[in-house]
Amino acid sequence: MESRNHVIRILFICLGNICRSTAAQSVMQQMVDDAGMASQFSIDSAGIGGWHVGQLADPRMRAHARQRGYELTHRARQFDAHNDFDSFDMIVTMDDDNYRQIVGMARTESDKQKVVKMADYLTFHRGVTAVPDPYYGGDRDFEYALDLIEDGCHGLLQRLSDKRGVWKPRLVILDFDGTMADTNALITNTMQATLRELHLPEQSREACATTIGLPLEKCFSALIPMNEEMEDQCAAVYRRIFKATCADAHVQLFPHVLATLRQLHDNGILLSIASSRSHASLQHFVDDLQLNGLFGFVLGGNEVERAKPDPEPVLITLSHFQVSPEETLVVGDMTYDILMGRRAGCRTCGVSYGNGSRQELLDAGADRAVDALADLLRHRERACYIYNNVKLIKILIMKFLSLIVSLLGFAGCANAQSDSLQTVDAPAFAHIIHVGDTAAKDGSADSVTVQLVDVRTAEEYSAGHIPGALNIDVLKDDFVHVATLRLAKDRRVAVYCRSGKRSLKAAQLLVKQGFQVVNLKGGWLEWTANRLPTQ
Repeated sequence: MESRNHVIRILFICLGNICRSTAAQSVMQQMVDDAGMASQFSIDSAGIGGWHVGQLADPRMRAHARQRGYELTHRARQFDAHNDFDSFDMIVTMDDDNYRQIVGMARTESDKQKVVKMADYLTFHRGVTAVPDPYYGGDRDFEYALDLIEDGCHGLLQRLSDKRGVWKPRLVILDFDGTMADTNALITNTMQATLRELHLPEQSREACATTIGLPLEKCFSALIPMNEEMEDQCAAVYRRIFKATCADAHVQLFPHVLATLRQLHDNGILLSIASSRSHASLQHFVDDLQLNGLFGFVLGGNEVERAKPDPEPVLITLSHFQVSPEETLVVGDMTYDILMGRRAGCRTCGVSYGNGSRQELLDAGADRAVDALADLLRHRERACYIYNNVKLIKILIMKFLSLIVSLLGFAGCANAQSDSLQTVDAPAFAHIIHVGDTAAKDGSADSVTVQLVDVRTAEEYSAGHIPGALNIDVLKDDFVHVATLRLAKDRRVAVYCRSGKRSLKAAQLLVKQGFQVVNLKGGWLEWTANRLPTQ
Protein backbone atom coordinates (compact mmCIF):
# COMPACT_ATOMS: atom_id res chain seq x y z
CA MET A 1 0.00 0.00 0.00
CA GLU A 2 3.06 2.25 -0.01
CA SER A 3 3.19 2.68 -3.77
CA ARG A 4 0.94 5.28 -5.36
CA ASN A 5 0.44 2.89 -8.28
CA HIS A 6 -0.63 -0.01 -6.09
CA VAL A 7 -4.31 -0.94 -6.44
CA ILE A 8 -5.96 -0.99 -3.02
CA ARG A 9 -8.23 -4.03 -2.76
CA ILE A 10 -11.14 -3.64 -0.33
CA LEU A 11 -13.69 -6.29 0.68
CA PHE A 12 -16.81 -5.27 2.63
CA ILE A 13 -18.36 -7.88 4.95
CA CYS A 14 -21.75 -8.30 6.59
CA LEU A 15 -23.82 -11.33 7.58
CA GLY A 16 -25.55 -12.29 4.33
CA ASN A 17 -24.19 -9.86 1.69
CA ILE A 18 -27.62 -8.59 0.65
CA CYS A 19 -27.90 -5.35 2.66
CA ARG A 20 -24.99 -3.57 4.30
CA SER A 21 -21.88 -4.91 2.57
CA THR A 22 -23.29 -4.82 -0.94
CA ALA A 23 -24.48 -1.26 -0.33
CA ALA A 24 -21.01 -0.32 0.96
CA GLN A 25 -19.46 -1.80 -2.17
CA SER A 26 -21.62 0.39 -4.42
CA VAL A 27 -21.19 3.52 -2.30
CA MET A 28 -17.42 3.17 -2.13
CA GLN A 29 -17.21 2.47 -5.85
CA GLN A 30 -19.23 5.59 -6.60
CA MET A 31 -17.02 7.69 -4.36
CA VAL A 32 -13.75 6.55 -5.92
CA ASP A 33 -15.27 6.99 -9.39
CA ASP A 34 -16.35 10.54 -8.56
CA ALA A 35 -12.90 11.30 -7.14
CA GLY A 36 -11.25 10.10 -10.35
CA MET A 37 -9.51 7.31 -8.44
CA ALA A 38 -11.25 4.25 -9.89
CA SER A 39 -8.01 2.82 -11.27
CA GLN A 40 -6.50 2.86 -7.77
CA PHE A 41 -9.12 0.65 -6.13
CA SER A 42 -10.66 -2.81 -6.49
CA ILE A 43 -13.83 -3.17 -4.42
CA ASP A 44 -15.96 -6.23 -3.61
CA SER A 45 -18.29 -7.53 -0.89
CA ALA A 46 -19.20 -10.87 0.68
CA GLY A 47 -21.25 -12.39 3.48
CA ILE A 48 -20.25 -14.61 6.38
CA GLY A 49 -23.16 -16.97 5.70
CA GLY A 50 -24.11 -18.62 2.43
CA TRP A 51 -27.91 -18.29 2.68
CA HIS A 52 -28.27 -15.76 -0.17
CA VAL A 53 -25.48 -16.77 -2.54
CA GLY A 54 -26.29 -15.70 -6.09
CA GLN A 55 -29.07 -13.30 -5.04
CA LEU A 56 -29.29 -9.57 -5.71
CA ALA A 57 -29.44 -7.20 -2.75
CA ASP A 58 -32.57 -7.04 -0.64
CA PRO A 59 -35.24 -5.14 -2.66
CA ARG A 60 -35.68 -2.63 0.16
CA MET A 61 -31.99 -1.82 0.23
CA ARG A 62 -31.93 -1.52 -3.56
CA ALA A 63 -34.84 0.91 -3.44
CA HIS A 64 -33.34 3.10 -0.72
CA ALA A 65 -29.91 3.06 -2.37
CA ARG A 66 -31.42 3.89 -5.76
CA GLN A 67 -33.07 6.95 -4.23
CA ARG A 68 -29.57 8.18 -3.38
CA GLY A 69 -28.19 7.39 -6.83
CA TYR A 70 -26.62 3.99 -6.18
CA GLU A 71 -27.43 0.90 -8.22
CA LEU A 72 -26.82 -2.37 -6.35
CA THR A 73 -26.02 -4.99 -8.99
CA HIS A 74 -23.73 -7.27 -6.98
CA ARG A 75 -24.89 -10.84 -6.39
CA ALA A 76 -24.26 -12.24 -2.96
CA ARG A 77 -21.32 -14.52 -2.31
CA GLN A 78 -19.88 -16.13 0.81
CA PHE A 79 -16.58 -15.10 2.32
CA ASP A 80 -13.78 -17.49 1.34
CA ALA A 81 -11.05 -17.34 3.99
CA HIS A 82 -8.54 -19.24 1.88
CA ASN A 83 -8.75 -16.88 -1.10
CA ASP A 84 -10.08 -13.60 0.29
CA PHE A 85 -7.35 -13.05 2.86
CA ASP A 86 -4.84 -13.37 0.05
CA SER A 87 -6.81 -11.29 -2.47
CA PHE A 88 -7.62 -8.18 -0.40
CA ASP A 89 -5.63 -5.53 1.45
CA MET A 90 -8.53 -4.52 3.72
CA ILE A 91 -11.54 -6.46 4.95
CA VAL A 92 -14.09 -4.00 6.32
CA THR A 93 -16.73 -5.45 8.66
CA MET A 94 -20.07 -3.87 9.54
CA ASP A 95 -20.38 -4.77 13.23
CA ASP A 96 -18.54 -6.37 16.14
CA ASP A 97 -19.94 -9.83 15.47
CA ASN A 98 -18.81 -9.71 11.84
CA TYR A 99 -15.40 -8.55 13.01
CA ARG A 100 -14.99 -11.37 15.53
CA GLN A 101 -16.06 -14.03 13.04
CA ILE A 102 -13.71 -12.85 10.28
CA VAL A 103 -10.79 -12.46 12.70
CA GLY A 104 -11.58 -15.98 13.92
CA MET A 105 -11.04 -17.29 10.39
CA ALA A 106 -7.64 -15.58 10.05
CA ARG A 107 -4.73 -17.93 9.40
CA THR A 108 -1.93 -15.58 10.36
CA GLU A 109 -1.33 -12.35 12.23
CA SER A 110 -1.04 -10.63 8.85
CA ASP A 111 -4.57 -11.80 8.01
CA LYS A 112 -5.89 -10.39 11.30
CA GLN A 113 -4.35 -6.98 10.63
CA LYS A 114 -6.32 -6.70 7.40
CA VAL A 115 -9.66 -6.86 9.26
CA VAL A 116 -11.13 -3.50 10.34
CA LYS A 117 -14.48 -2.08 11.41
CA MET A 118 -16.51 0.36 9.32
CA ALA A 119 -17.28 2.29 12.53
CA ASP A 120 -13.59 3.19 12.85
CA TYR A 121 -13.95 5.44 9.80
CA LEU A 122 -17.12 7.30 10.76
CA THR A 123 -16.66 11.05 10.69
CA PHE A 124 -20.10 12.54 11.22
CA HIS A 125 -21.47 9.80 13.50
CA ARG A 126 -18.74 9.81 16.13
CA GLY A 127 -19.46 7.39 18.96
CA VAL A 128 -21.43 4.95 16.80
CA THR A 129 -19.78 1.55 17.10
CA ALA A 130 -21.44 -0.45 14.32
CA VAL A 131 -23.58 -0.34 11.20
CA PRO A 132 -26.71 -2.16 12.44
CA ASP A 133 -28.40 -4.75 10.22
CA PRO A 134 -31.63 -3.22 8.79
CA TYR A 135 -32.96 -6.56 7.50
CA TYR A 136 -35.64 -6.93 10.20
CA GLY A 137 -36.38 -3.21 10.38
CA GLY A 138 -38.23 -0.62 8.35
CA ASP A 139 -37.46 2.36 6.11
CA ARG A 140 -35.72 4.32 8.88
CA ASP A 141 -33.37 1.42 9.54
CA PHE A 142 -32.33 1.19 5.90
CA GLU A 143 -31.85 4.96 5.68
CA TYR A 144 -29.79 4.98 8.87
CA ALA A 145 -27.63 2.12 7.61
CA LEU A 146 -26.99 4.02 4.38
CA ASP A 147 -26.15 7.19 6.32
CA LEU A 148 -23.50 5.29 8.26
CA ILE A 149 -22.20 3.50 5.17
CA GLU A 150 -21.78 6.78 3.25
CA ASP A 151 -20.06 8.32 6.25
CA GLY A 152 -17.77 5.32 6.75
CA CYS A 153 -16.85 5.02 3.07
CA HIS A 154 -16.11 8.74 2.93
CA GLY A 155 -13.87 8.47 5.99
CA LEU A 156 -12.15 5.39 4.61
CA LEU A 157 -11.40 7.14 1.33
CA GLN A 158 -10.05 10.12 3.24
CA ARG A 159 -7.76 7.91 5.30
CA LEU A 160 -6.39 6.02 2.34
CA SER A 161 -5.95 9.15 0.27
CA ASP A 162 -4.16 10.87 3.13
CA LYS A 163 -1.58 8.08 3.14
CA ARG A 164 -0.92 8.78 -0.53
CA GLY A 165 -0.29 12.49 0.00
CA VAL A 166 -3.42 13.81 -1.70
CA TRP A 167 -4.23 17.42 -2.53
CA LYS A 168 -3.77 20.43 -0.30
CA PRO A 169 -4.98 23.92 -1.21
CA ARG A 170 -2.84 26.77 -2.39
CA LEU A 171 -5.59 29.32 -1.62
CA VAL A 172 -8.37 29.30 1.01
CA ILE A 173 -11.27 31.72 0.50
CA LEU A 174 -13.33 32.27 3.64
CA ASP A 175 -16.69 33.80 4.33
CA PHE A 176 -16.74 36.19 7.32
CA ASP A 177 -20.11 36.23 9.11
CA GLY A 178 -20.79 32.88 10.74
CA THR A 179 -17.51 31.39 9.48
CA MET A 180 -14.85 33.51 11.16
CA ALA A 181 -16.85 35.75 13.48
CA ASP A 182 -20.02 35.27 15.50
CA THR A 183 -22.08 38.19 14.22
CA ASN A 184 -25.47 36.46 14.36
CA ALA A 185 -26.88 38.52 17.22
CA LEU A 186 -25.63 41.81 15.78
CA ILE A 187 -27.11 41.11 12.33
CA THR A 188 -30.44 39.65 13.41
CA ASN A 189 -31.03 42.32 16.06
CA THR A 190 -30.33 45.04 13.48
CA MET A 191 -32.69 43.40 10.99
CA GLN A 192 -35.45 43.22 13.57
CA ALA A 193 -34.92 46.86 14.54
CA THR A 194 -35.12 47.82 10.85
CA LEU A 195 -38.43 46.02 10.41
CA ARG A 196 -39.87 47.67 13.52
CA GLU A 197 -38.83 51.15 12.43
CA LEU A 198 -40.45 50.69 9.01
CA HIS A 199 -43.57 49.07 10.51
CA LEU A 200 -43.03 45.88 8.55
CA PRO A 201 -44.12 42.42 9.75
CA GLU A 202 -41.96 41.13 12.57
CA GLN A 203 -39.60 38.22 11.88
CA SER A 204 -37.91 35.85 14.30
CA ARG A 205 -34.16 35.87 14.78
CA GLU A 206 -34.10 32.38 13.31
CA ALA A 207 -35.83 33.57 10.15
CA CYS A 208 -33.51 36.56 9.85
CA ALA A 209 -30.49 34.29 10.26
CA THR A 210 -31.48 32.21 7.21
CA THR A 211 -30.79 35.23 4.99
CA ILE A 212 -27.25 35.88 6.22
CA GLY A 213 -24.91 35.69 3.25
CA LEU A 214 -27.29 37.33 0.78
CA PRO A 215 -26.80 40.93 -0.39
CA LEU A 216 -28.33 43.19 2.25
CA GLU A 217 -31.26 44.33 0.11
CA LYS A 218 -32.17 40.75 -0.72
CA CYS A 219 -32.15 39.72 2.94
CA PHE A 220 -35.33 41.69 3.50
CA SER A 221 -37.13 40.67 0.32
CA ALA A 222 -36.33 37.04 1.17
CA LEU A 223 -38.36 37.49 4.34
CA ILE A 224 -41.16 39.77 3.13
CA PRO A 225 -42.35 40.31 -0.47
CA MET A 226 -41.40 43.85 -1.47
CA ASN A 227 -40.36 45.97 -4.44
CA GLU A 228 -36.86 47.28 -5.10
CA GLU A 229 -37.67 50.68 -3.61
CA MET A 230 -38.59 49.09 -0.29
CA GLU A 231 -35.48 46.87 -0.46
CA ASP A 232 -33.32 49.96 -0.78
CA GLN A 233 -35.17 51.68 2.07
CA CYS A 234 -34.68 48.66 4.35
CA ALA A 235 -30.97 48.53 3.49
CA ALA A 236 -30.53 52.23 4.23
CA VAL A 237 -32.24 51.99 7.62
CA TYR A 238 -30.25 48.84 8.44
CA ARG A 239 -26.95 50.54 7.65
CA ARG A 240 -27.85 53.53 9.83
CA ILE A 241 -28.83 51.37 12.79
CA PHE A 242 -25.84 49.08 12.30
CA LYS A 243 -23.40 52.02 12.21
CA ALA A 244 -24.88 53.36 15.44
CA THR A 245 -24.68 50.04 17.28
CA CYS A 246 -21.61 48.42 15.75
CA ALA A 247 -19.15 50.35 17.93
CA ASP A 248 -20.72 48.96 21.09
CA ALA A 249 -21.18 45.43 19.71
CA HIS A 250 -19.07 42.64 21.12
CA VAL A 251 -18.24 40.66 18.00
CA GLN A 252 -15.79 37.84 18.59
CA LEU A 253 -14.01 35.30 16.46
CA PHE A 254 -15.15 31.72 16.88
CA PRO A 255 -12.83 29.50 18.96
CA HIS A 256 -9.50 28.59 17.36
CA VAL A 257 -10.15 30.73 14.26
CA LEU A 258 -7.23 33.11 14.78
CA ALA A 259 -4.76 30.32 15.58
CA THR A 260 -5.95 28.30 12.59
CA LEU A 261 -5.61 31.24 10.22
CA ARG A 262 -2.12 31.99 11.49
CA GLN A 263 -1.00 28.39 11.02
CA LEU A 264 -2.44 28.21 7.51
CA HIS A 265 -0.69 31.49 6.71
CA ASP A 266 2.58 30.27 8.23
CA ASN A 267 2.33 27.11 6.11
CA GLY A 268 2.37 29.24 2.98
CA ILE A 269 -1.34 28.97 2.14
CA LEU A 270 -2.86 32.14 0.68
CA LEU A 271 -5.87 33.49 2.57
CA SER A 272 -8.72 35.68 1.34
CA ILE A 273 -12.17 36.84 2.46
CA ALA A 274 -15.24 36.93 0.19
CA SER A 275 -18.22 38.38 2.03
CA SER A 276 -21.61 39.90 1.23
CA ARG A 277 -20.80 42.57 3.82
CA SER A 278 -19.62 45.94 2.40
CA HIS A 279 -15.89 46.36 2.06
CA ALA A 280 -15.78 49.20 4.60
CA SER A 281 -17.68 47.19 7.21
CA LEU A 282 -15.59 44.11 6.49
CA GLN A 283 -12.33 46.05 6.81
CA HIS A 284 -13.56 47.52 10.12
CA PHE A 285 -13.89 44.04 11.57
CA VAL A 286 -10.58 42.85 10.07
CA ASP A 287 -8.85 45.76 11.81
CA ASP A 288 -10.77 45.42 15.06
CA LEU A 289 -10.17 41.65 15.32
CA GLN A 290 -6.45 41.99 14.54
CA LEU A 291 -6.60 40.01 11.33
CA ASN A 292 -4.42 42.38 9.34
CA GLY A 293 -1.47 40.73 7.68
CA LEU A 294 -3.17 37.36 7.30
CA PHE A 295 -5.28 38.09 4.25
CA GLY A 296 -3.85 38.94 0.87
CA PHE A 297 -7.24 40.05 -0.49
CA VAL A 298 -10.52 41.19 1.06
CA LEU A 299 -13.60 41.40 -1.18
CA GLY A 300 -16.84 43.00 -0.06
CA GLY A 301 -20.33 42.50 -1.45
CA ASN A 302 -20.43 46.06 -2.82
CA GLU A 303 -17.42 45.30 -5.03
CA VAL A 304 -19.12 42.69 -7.21
CA GLU A 305 -21.97 42.90 -9.68
CA ARG A 306 -23.34 39.46 -8.85
CA ALA A 307 -23.16 38.41 -5.22
CA LYS A 308 -23.37 34.95 -3.64
CA PRO A 309 -24.38 32.32 -4.66
CA ASP A 310 -23.03 33.55 -8.00
CA PRO A 311 -19.37 32.49 -8.48
CA GLU A 312 -18.21 36.04 -9.32
CA PRO A 313 -16.64 36.77 -5.88
CA VAL A 314 -14.55 33.61 -6.13
CA LEU A 315 -13.59 34.21 -9.76
CA ILE A 316 -12.43 37.75 -8.94
CA THR A 317 -10.34 36.38 -6.08
CA LEU A 318 -8.80 33.68 -8.27
CA SER A 319 -7.90 36.33 -10.84
CA HIS A 320 -6.29 38.49 -8.15
CA PHE A 321 -4.02 35.68 -6.95
CA GLN A 322 -3.60 34.04 -10.38
CA VAL A 323 -4.64 30.74 -8.79
CA SER A 324 -6.75 28.05 -10.49
CA PRO A 325 -10.01 26.62 -9.06
CA GLU A 326 -8.49 23.18 -8.52
CA GLU A 327 -5.93 24.79 -6.17
CA THR A 328 -8.61 26.54 -4.10
CA LEU A 329 -10.82 25.72 -1.13
CA VAL A 330 -13.92 27.83 -0.33
CA VAL A 331 -15.06 27.77 3.31
CA GLY A 332 -18.41 29.05 4.55
CA ASP A 333 -21.32 28.49 6.92
CA MET A 334 -24.26 28.96 4.51
CA THR A 335 -25.49 27.22 1.38
CA TYR A 336 -24.78 30.44 -0.56
CA ASP A 337 -21.07 30.03 0.21
CA ILE A 338 -21.02 26.40 -0.89
CA LEU A 339 -22.92 27.07 -4.10
CA MET A 340 -20.64 30.00 -4.90
CA GLY A 341 -17.56 27.82 -4.52
CA ARG A 342 -19.00 24.88 -6.44
CA ARG A 343 -20.06 27.06 -9.36
CA ALA A 344 -16.53 28.42 -9.59
CA GLY A 345 -15.17 24.86 -9.81
CA CYS A 346 -13.53 24.90 -6.36
CA ARG A 347 -13.54 22.42 -3.55
CA THR A 348 -15.81 23.48 -0.68
CA CYS A 349 -15.97 22.99 3.07
CA GLY A 350 -18.90 23.96 5.29
CA VAL A 351 -18.55 24.91 8.96
CA SER A 352 -21.36 23.56 11.12
CA TYR A 353 -21.02 26.04 13.99
CA GLY A 354 -22.33 29.08 12.06
CA ASN A 355 -25.74 29.97 10.67
CA GLY A 356 -26.33 26.91 8.49
CA SER A 357 -26.73 23.30 9.58
CA ARG A 358 -24.36 20.49 8.65
CA GLN A 359 -27.06 18.78 6.57
CA GLU A 360 -27.92 21.97 4.69
CA LEU A 361 -24.26 22.43 3.80
CA LEU A 362 -23.84 18.84 2.64
CA ASP A 363 -27.10 18.98 0.69
CA ALA A 364 -25.78 22.09 -1.07
CA GLY A 365 -22.82 20.01 -2.24
CA ALA A 366 -20.13 20.75 0.33
CA ASP A 367 -17.29 18.26 -0.02
CA ARG A 368 -17.06 18.23 3.74
CA ALA A 369 -18.53 19.82 6.85
CA VAL A 370 -16.33 20.45 9.91
CA ASP A 371 -17.27 21.30 13.48
CA ALA A 372 -14.34 23.65 14.04
CA LEU A 373 -12.16 25.65 11.68
CA ALA A 374 -9.14 23.94 13.21
CA ASP A 375 -10.28 20.73 11.47
CA LEU A 376 -8.89 22.25 8.27
CA LEU A 377 -5.43 21.66 9.68
CA ARG A 378 -6.13 18.03 10.41
CA HIS A 379 -7.82 17.25 7.13
CA ARG A 380 -6.34 19.59 4.56
CA GLU A 381 -4.24 16.90 2.88
CA ARG A 382 -6.98 14.30 2.77
CA ALA A 383 -9.37 13.42 0.00
CA CYS A 384 -12.23 15.06 1.92
CA TYR A 385 -12.26 17.88 -0.59
CA ILE A 386 -12.03 15.63 -3.59
CA TYR A 387 -15.35 13.80 -3.26
CA ASN A 388 -18.07 15.49 -5.33
CA ASN A 389 -15.36 17.53 -7.13
CA VAL A 390 -15.41 15.59 -10.39
CA LYS A 391 -13.64 16.35 -13.68
CA LEU A 392 -12.39 19.82 -12.74
CA ILE A 393 -10.17 20.11 -15.75
CA LYS A 394 -13.11 19.42 -18.03
CA ILE A 395 -15.14 22.06 -16.23
CA LEU A 396 -12.39 24.62 -16.71
CA ILE A 397 -12.11 23.85 -20.41
CA MET A 398 -15.84 24.21 -20.83
CA LYS A 399 -16.20 27.34 -18.72
CA PHE A 400 -15.95 29.80 -21.59
CA LEU A 401 -18.11 27.68 -23.89
CA SER A 402 -20.76 27.22 -21.23
CA LEU A 403 -20.94 30.99 -20.77
CA ILE A 404 -21.71 31.39 -24.47
CA VAL A 405 -24.16 28.55 -24.85
CA SER A 406 -26.02 29.50 -21.67
CA LEU A 407 -27.54 32.30 -23.71
CA LEU A 408 -29.06 29.58 -25.84
CA GLY A 409 -30.28 27.58 -22.89
CA PHE A 410 -27.52 25.03 -22.74
CA ALA A 411 -25.31 26.33 -19.92
CA GLY A 412 -23.48 24.00 -17.61
CA CYS A 413 -23.04 21.17 -20.08
CA ALA A 414 -19.69 20.04 -18.76
CA ASN A 415 -21.25 16.79 -17.64
CA ALA A 416 -23.33 16.10 -20.70
CA GLN A 417 -23.66 12.40 -21.34
CA SER A 418 -24.35 12.61 -25.06
CA ASP A 419 -25.94 14.77 -27.71
CA SER A 420 -29.29 13.58 -26.36
CA LEU A 421 -28.58 14.40 -22.72
CA GLN A 422 -27.47 17.70 -21.25
CA THR A 423 -26.97 18.58 -17.59
CA VAL A 424 -27.36 22.29 -16.84
CA ASP A 425 -27.43 24.57 -13.82
CA ALA A 426 -30.58 26.10 -12.37
CA PRO A 427 -30.55 29.46 -14.23
CA ALA A 428 -30.00 27.69 -17.56
CA PHE A 429 -32.70 25.16 -16.72
CA ALA A 430 -35.12 27.98 -15.93
CA HIS A 431 -34.25 29.62 -19.24
CA ILE A 432 -34.81 26.40 -21.15
CA ILE A 433 -38.25 25.69 -19.74
CA HIS A 434 -39.21 29.34 -20.19
CA VAL A 435 -38.13 29.39 -23.84
CA GLY A 436 -39.99 26.17 -24.39
CA ASP A 437 -43.13 27.71 -23.01
CA THR A 438 -43.01 30.83 -25.13
CA ALA A 439 -41.17 30.28 -28.38
CA ALA A 440 -43.38 28.19 -30.63
CA LYS A 441 -42.36 28.79 -34.21
CA ASP A 442 -45.66 27.85 -35.79
CA GLY A 443 -47.87 29.58 -33.26
CA SER A 444 -48.63 26.36 -31.46
CA ALA A 445 -46.88 26.24 -28.10
CA ASP A 446 -47.57 22.53 -27.96
CA SER A 447 -45.24 21.84 -30.87
CA VAL A 448 -42.10 23.03 -29.09
CA THR A 449 -42.96 23.19 -25.39
CA VAL A 450 -40.42 21.52 -23.16
CA GLN A 451 -42.01 18.74 -21.16
CA LEU A 452 -41.09 19.33 -17.52
CA VAL A 453 -40.99 16.20 -15.34
CA ASP A 454 -40.46 15.92 -11.58
CA VAL A 455 -39.10 12.40 -11.01
CA ARG A 456 -39.34 12.49 -7.20
CA THR A 457 -41.94 10.69 -5.13
CA ALA A 458 -45.53 11.92 -4.96
CA GLU A 459 -44.93 13.07 -1.39
CA GLU A 460 -41.93 15.17 -2.37
CA TYR A 461 -43.85 16.60 -5.31
CA SER A 462 -46.80 17.58 -3.11
CA ALA A 463 -44.50 19.38 -0.68
CA GLY A 464 -43.38 21.73 -3.47
CA HIS A 465 -42.40 21.59 -7.14
CA ILE A 466 -41.52 23.67 -10.17
CA PRO A 467 -44.68 25.17 -11.73
CA GLY A 468 -46.01 23.10 -14.61
CA ALA A 469 -44.07 19.95 -13.72
CA LEU A 470 -45.53 16.52 -14.36
CA ASN A 471 -44.80 13.97 -11.63
CA ILE A 472 -43.47 10.56 -12.74
CA ASP A 473 -41.60 8.72 -9.97
CA VAL A 474 -38.35 7.22 -11.32
CA LEU A 475 -38.14 4.83 -8.37
CA LYS A 476 -41.25 2.98 -9.50
CA ASP A 477 -40.77 -0.06 -11.69
CA ASP A 478 -43.16 1.27 -14.34
CA PHE A 479 -41.31 4.58 -14.81
CA VAL A 480 -40.25 3.93 -18.40
CA HIS A 481 -43.69 2.61 -19.35
CA VAL A 482 -45.53 5.59 -17.85
CA ALA A 483 -43.07 8.12 -19.26
CA THR A 484 -43.34 6.64 -22.75
CA LEU A 485 -47.14 6.88 -22.60
CA ARG A 486 -47.31 10.43 -21.21
CA LEU A 487 -44.41 12.13 -23.01
CA ALA A 488 -43.98 13.00 -26.70
CA LYS A 489 -40.67 12.03 -28.29
CA ASP A 490 -40.72 14.96 -30.68
CA ARG A 491 -40.47 17.43 -27.78
CA ARG A 492 -37.58 17.88 -25.40
CA VAL A 493 -37.95 16.61 -21.80
CA ALA A 494 -36.57 18.53 -18.80
CA VAL A 495 -36.18 16.43 -15.64
CA TYR A 496 -35.29 17.17 -12.03
CA CYS A 497 -35.25 15.51 -8.60
CA ARG A 498 -34.05 16.54 -5.14
CA SER A 499 -30.29 16.67 -5.74
CA GLY A 500 -29.75 15.57 -9.35
CA LYS A 501 -28.92 11.89 -8.83
CA ARG A 502 -32.35 10.38 -9.51
CA SER A 503 -33.01 12.74 -12.39
CA LEU A 504 -29.74 11.75 -14.06
CA LYS A 505 -30.84 8.13 -13.85
CA ALA A 506 -34.25 9.08 -15.25
CA ALA A 507 -32.60 11.06 -18.04
CA GLN A 508 -30.45 8.10 -19.02
CA LEU A 509 -33.50 5.83 -19.13
CA LEU A 510 -35.39 8.34 -21.28
CA VAL A 511 -32.47 8.77 -23.68
CA LYS A 512 -32.49 5.00 -24.24
CA GLN A 513 -36.14 5.38 -25.29
CA GLY A 514 -35.26 8.01 -27.88
CA PHE A 515 -35.99 11.23 -25.93
CA GLN A 516 -33.94 14.44 -25.96
CA VAL A 517 -33.40 15.25 -22.28
CA VAL A 518 -32.16 18.16 -20.16
CA ASN A 519 -31.25 17.34 -16.55
CA LEU A 520 -31.18 19.92 -13.71
CA LYS A 521 -27.79 19.81 -11.97
CA GLY A 522 -28.28 20.01 -8.23
CA GLY A 523 -32.01 19.37 -8.54
CA TRP A 524 -34.69 20.97 -6.40
CA LEU A 525 -32.07 22.06 -3.84
CA GLU A 526 -30.24 24.09 -6.47
CA TRP A 527 -33.50 25.48 -7.90
CA THR A 528 -34.71 26.76 -4.52
CA ALA A 529 -31.24 28.04 -3.58
CA ASN A 530 -31.46 30.27 -6.66
CA ARG A 531 -34.90 31.45 -5.42
CA LEU A 532 -36.59 30.42 -8.64
CA PRO A 533 -40.40 30.02 -8.83
CA THR A 534 -42.07 27.16 -6.96
CA GLN A 535 -45.59 26.06 -6.18
